[in-house]
This record gives sequence, structure tokens and C-alpha cells, in this order.
Amino acid sequence: MFRSPIFWKLTTAFVCIIAVTFVAVWFVALPRVEEHAVAQVARSLESQARLLSGLAAEVLAGSREEDRFGAMAEATGTRITVIDLEGIVLIDTSEDPAVMENHASRPEIHLARETGEASNSVRQSR
Repeated sequence: MFRSPIFWKLTTAFVCIIAVTFVAVWFVALPRVEEHAVAQVARSLESQARLLSGLAAEVLAGSREEDRFGAMAEATGTRITVIDLEGIVLIDTSEDPAVMENHASRPEIHLARETGEASNSVRQSR
């Protein structure tokens, strides 16, 4: 069986078909899957941000406790950071706001000031 030229021709053809399929999936499908995943996360975070904006206003006005953000961050599996108009971190559910850098120079903050909202700013925090 392994000495048959037909076996090797068929095997070579199948390997080529599998390789071409793999390359096509790698270059065509994976970027679309990534775009879809990022868009889905962005929609989820946007809805959470809209829900939290009312709570943030109440906390900043002094009528609610900041601990509510920690509970919401834990429930949603997200990190919540509240900043003022100057970019100073007021509340953060993962770090101490007192030691955090000013966020005013970040691109998403500039975009939010210009348009009222910002998304698609993906970056790793230190």
C-alpha cells in the first residue's frame, strides 16, 4: 500500500488541500472572528458603562458609597475606573487611585471629550 504511486499522489493531494484550507482559515476567518469578539466585548462594556454612569454621578455627588463599584466590577468581571474632567482617577476597582497616573492624555479620554463617548481603544495597562 505505501509503495503504490496512487497512495502517495492521493496523500499529497489531501495534504495540499488541508494546507490550503488551513491557510485560508488563518488569513480570512480568524481576523473576522477577532473583529467580532472585540465588537461584542465593546458592546458589553458600553452597556455596562451606561448602567454605571448613573451610579458614578450619585457617588460623585456623595449620595452613594464607592463600594458599590467593587461589587459591580466583581459581578461583571470588569475593571471600573472613574475619572474627573481633568483626568484624575477618583475610583478604581483594581488599583489605589491615589497612586495612579493622570488619564487626561489618553486617546480614549480625548475622543470621549470630543464626541461624548469613546470605544475601540485597546491598550494594556501597566
